[in-house]
Amino acid sequence: MDVFSSTEIINTTIIEENSFNLHRSTDQVENALVNFIKRKNDSLHFIAKTVKQIGYPRWDKIINFKQKQKPTSKIENEGVPVFYVPFVRDNQNYVNASMVISVNQTDTAFYYLCDWQYKNRVHGSSQIDSTAEKYALFFMWLNNRSLGYKSFNITDSSLFLTMGSSGAKKITILEKNTDSIAANNMYTYFEECKDIYYCGTPDYCDNQPNGCDYLSGCGLCQKIYDICYRGWFDDGSTGGGENGGTGNNPPGIPPGNGGNAGSGGTPPDPCNGTPNNPAPFAKGNNTNQTNAVQPGCGGGGTGWEPVPIEDDAEYDPDLDPASYPESAGILLFEQDYRGQMSSQELVIFDGLIRYKQLQYLFNAKEALDRAQSLYPNSILNGNGDAFRHAYFSALNAKVLGLHLAKLLGDAHETFPNSNQLENTMDLFNNQFGRDLFVTLSQNGQAGHFFKETVMILLCNHKIPNGELKRLSPLGPSSEIILTTQLVATN
Repeated sequence: MDVFSSTEIINTTIIEENSFNLHRSTDQVENALVNFIKRKNDSLHFIAKTVKQIGYPRWDKIINFKQKQKPTSKIENEGVPVFYVPFVRDNQNYVNASMVISVNQTDTAFYYLCDWQYKNRVHGSSQIDSTAEKYALFFMWLNNRSLGYKSFNITDSSLFLTMGSSGAKKITILEKNTDSIAANNMYTYFEECKDIYYCGTPDYCDNQPNGCDYLSGCGLCQKIYDICYRGWFDDGSTGGGENGGTGNNPPGIPPGNGGNAGSGGTPPDPCNGTPNNPAPFAKGNNTNQTNAVQPGCGGGGTGWEPVPIEDDAEYDPDLDPASYPESAGILLFEQDYRGQMSSQELVIFDGLIRYKQLQYLFNAKEALDRAQSLYPNSILNGNGDAFRHAYFSALNAKVLGLHLAKLLGDAHETFPNSNQLENTMDLFNNQFGRDLFVTLSQNGQAGHFFKETVMILLCNHKIPNGELKRLSPLGPSSEIILTTQLVATN
């Protein structure tokens, strides 16, 4: 019988809560998949072990492949939807694994694909589809779709041998036009294609095949793959939001062929559960701890690495953890603000990784400072209070995600014996801020000048137009009196 300390149990609970609450959207299909994995975790308790091995799931980046033939009606031959959930470790910024969830009318199953598994596949064969190269390209494509990477340095010289065995190699993914043709009722034939280029030197060949570079005079960039994902897909009536495209299996990755799914719902062990390094809860390891990857194990690294995206136009300081330093000022603010958090809010906050905590604290301080500057006479229950809640919630929606922003915002209003009018006002203005983020994001206005845009809209339009809520009349210290009601801002 395994005995776990209270600290281990608390840490496991925190990891599980983060796994299901971070990196979320409001998509209904995503929510159904999360609930399915939650139910499995309730019986198998595998998520904490999984996170220690491959990081946290990026639910908001789910990619949905619906494998099907052309249907004859809306209800038959629907095929088997397969969902790929990317996983990213906290100390890395690239996809290293994917949970694969296969859904049909009688059963839902899941397994894992890990990037290191390419080493177990045939290298360089032109006779089979499921090669190490195709497996590597799948993870490059997954990183492209999930995190925007376009170029990858090849670090394993045994990969892409047909392109040569010496010299640096780089794979570049170029977008191509996508076509939707032959619509049939609610189903559409979808095709997404990407050209995969190989460069004989590290220089980026962009979209210029046969381009020259400075290292070799004229190092040819060769097109090695033209990957297309094709299939019939539901055009949106069953949900799915913006969670990726649809089509056939990724190259060389047939569902059900992902290898050993690991023990108790965890990914396959990097060393395949060898006696010297058994998988969690496997024979010889009766704990929930992930063993350190031994030198030479497949999990110690992959044969490629993403080239950092160095485009100033795409850089957003609001999303950069370096923009939220653990300064003396923010630590002092944290001491005071923790006293203003409800017990439910503290549970969620304490379960966040540190840079997410700092983002939340910076947003709280920013909202308070702005409200005091713009509305010095109505900070409590007035227009300033409405501004602070909406502004704070909009910032949280951007950097923490809608789901976590709502959890924290709702939890903040759960103080015992709190006033119902104040709670109703605050919850309304919180939701207004999150909705404002969604609107600005859809209009492409959630980038560099997001904070300024939100302030201008709230102060010059939304609050004067009465779109937010405040309380009136109030007592001399802005306190609630017998005749206080919920009214529109002005």
